[in-house]
Amino acid sequence: MTAEVGILNKQGVVIAADSAVTIGGQRVYNTSNKVFILGKSHSVGLMTFGNAEFMNVPWQIIFKRFNNNIKAVPLKKLEDYAEKLIDFVRNDTELHDKASMINYVESFTYRICEMLQNDINSQTNPSMGEDKFKEITKNIILTAVEKMQKLSSLLLDMNI
Repeated sequence: MTAEVGILNKQGVVIAADSAVTIGGQRVYNTSNKVFILGKSHSVGLMTFGNAEFMNVPWQIIFKRFNNNIKAVPLKKLEDYAEKLIDFVRNDTELHDKASMINYVESFTYRICEMLQNDINSQTNPSMGEDKFKEITKNIILTAVEKMQKLSSLLLDMNI
C-alpha cells in the first residue's frame, strides 16, 4: 500500500511518497522512487502507486522516454500533460512490442485464473449444495470476465 502526500500553498506544491514498490506483482522492495519530475522546462511532478510497471516496463523508464518525447516546450495545461502521456504510452512501440503485449496478456490471464481458483476455494465449501456452488462460481467468473473485457478494450484502443 502506497502513502502519497501533496501539500499546496500560495508559493508552490510539495509531493512525497513512501519507497515500497511491488515488482512483477509479487516482490516488494523498500528502495523505490515513486515521485518523478518531467524536467526543468516542465513544472509537473508525477507519482506512482501500485505496481511499479506498466506492461512489464518500469514507470521510471516510461517517464524518462516521455520527457524526451515532449522536449523542453512546456504545455499550457496540466490536462495536456495527462493526454500526451496517455497518447505516448499508447503509441510508443519501443515501450510495448507485440511479443511483450502478448506475454503481458498471458501473464494477466494466468493471474485471473489464480484469482478465480482462490476466490472459489475461499467462498465455497464441500458441504454446500451444488446449486449454491454453481451460483457463487458463476458470479466470480462473471466478475473476472468484466476485468478481461476492460483489458481487451484497452488493447483495442492501442490498436493491438
